[in-house]
Amino acid sequence: YQRRVRVVTSCREAGRVVREAAKHFQDVQRYRPATGRKDKNKLTAASNSQRLFMKIQDSMALSCLQAVQQAYKNRAQVEAAAARQDRVLLQRHQHKVTLARVDAIRNAARIEALHKREQDDTKIRESIY
Repeated sequence: YQRRVRVVTSCREAGRVVREAAKHFQDVQRYRPATGRKDKNKLTAASNSQRLFMKIQDSMALSCLQAVQQAYKNRAQVEAAAARQDRVLLQRHQHKVTLARVDAIRNAARIEALHKREQDDTKIRESIY
């Protein structure tokens, strides 16, 4: 009986500790000073025009480099496509060669079986006569 009472009181104590910690955390969150972040939606007209000017100026300065980068990217894509096409053509050729080999082996086995059957037939005919 005392053990049960001890367990119940320890559970009550643990619950009380958890509730106190949660209340303390909520109080800290409620009274915490605001952070120094600015609202992104509050842009002034001067900052908007400055941003537009910088964007245009940066894009003009980097446009030649972007064109060169795009050309390199396009060339890399074309080279990759050509390599894939070569690989596919090679695989198709190898597949055709393999099929031809398999057909040759099957034909050889079929011809050998026909020769053996003919030999067996001639042996049977000779043994009958």
